[in-house]
Amino acid sequence: DGIPAYVQMGGVASTIGWSLLLCIMAAIITLILPLRRLQRAVSQGALHQSARGVVGRSAGQWLIGLQVALSCAVLVNTFVIVRIMQSLENTSLGIDEAPLVTGRMALFEANYPTAEAVRSFAEGLRSKLQAIPGVAAASINSVLPGDLGDSEQVLFPGADPNQPVNVFAGAVDAHFANAYGVKLLTGRFFDNRDRRDTASVVVIDAHAAAQMGGPSQALGQTIVRVSEGNEKSTVIGVVNALRLDEVDDERDMTVLAPMSQKVERFFSIALRAQTGTNPASLKTAMQQVVAQADSDLPVYWLRTYPEIRQQTMAAERVLSTIFTGMGVIALLLSATGLYGLVAFLANQRVREFGVRRALGAQAFAILRALLGQTSLQVFGGVLLGLGVGVPVATMLHKLFRGEVALDQAVLSAVACLLMVSVLASIMPTRRALAVLPQVALRGE
Repeated sequence: DGIPAYVQMGGVASTIGWSLLLCIMAAIITLILPLRRLQRAVSQGALHQSARGVVGRSAGQWLIGLQVALSCAVLVNTFVIVRIMQSLENTSLGIDEAPLVTGRMALFEANYPTAEAVRSFAEGLRSKLQAIPGVAAASINSVLPGDLGDSEQVLFPGADPNQPVNVFAGAVDAHFANAYGVKLLTGRFFDNRDRRDTASVVVIDAHAAAQMGGPSQALGQTIVRVSEGNEKSTVIGVVNALRLDEVDDERDMTVLAPMSQKVERFFSIALRAQTGTNPASLKTAMQQVVAQADSDLPVYWLRTYPEIRQQTMAAERVLSTIFTGMGVIALLLSATGLYGLVAFLANQRVREFGVRRALGAQAFAILRALLGQTSLQVFGGVLLGLGVGVPVATMLHKLFRGEVALDQAVLSAVACLLMVSVLASIMPTRRALAVLPQVALRGE
């Protein structure tokens, strides 16, 4: 399939160089304001400590507020992305994944020129696979639930002829339901009555049946398969909801056709392990049986379902990891900024704290007075961050499939940020309160 874009490592040196240049530019820009204030103070001979300080603190406080806002926006989106990824990973495929091992193979026209040759080979191979010790059921079909499904456009009864619907589709054998653990809700599954010379039939899943009034009402109705030359197919059975392609695919309805009526040259092999048999242990046996049937046919994508899940969700895991890293960095930046701001404010008010404590003020009152100076930046930053982060999170929520409560992500982000803000503020405050009143009054 080629190397995915997110793992191509070209241009690393230039990326690092540009990153360093941007960091240096940001540092220089950040230093401009305090250096200008310092220059003005030197020219005015005001190097002594004043109430505002030589470099001032109002601009710095609001920069900390912007830092908190940025952290809040990033955290909201981090929690949304992580929750979406968790939701996608837990999406049901409609099959019993645990006992399955699967592989792919292809029959090319040079060796199997006719549809009958393809069907004959597939049926013979399935019988040999079924005979492997430890195999409870075997199936050969064109799909691989959770990873690979065909796409068709169909028209359901009563639908606008100009607006066909995209659905998952595939050709499967009569053993598909047994091998994958698919449940038949009503009607029947494919059997030897469904041949190339008989009427076209399909089995649909519960999602597709809902478009036709429900499973019982769907039986016997006819759908038009636009992608198959407007072929009319009768619904003979309804199975539980299936997801044939990757879990972030927008399609959510499935239409299955019998392999006896639709020739496919790319196959998925599915072996269902017996109870007590490790599915991974059947990989070698599968390869050997295929090699015995045709030594020129390699089996690729030989995987258990945990391996399929891991590989098909690789890009989403990378995205989730990136957002998580950004969220951690944002939290550290906010904590560092708040710590520095509170430490600066506490240092400026050491004498005041000494007087108040000498007069009997409690430590909590002094703590409240000091934190009151930073609360506006924290809460203002949180509100600004929510104003920026929530619309972006809403867009991401719609972009990826997965049911995630957006309000839970927002509450988690705000709680996490407020907790870090409090912890970052308390540490320098406790250090200031630890100074003895007499020491603070002497300015030591």
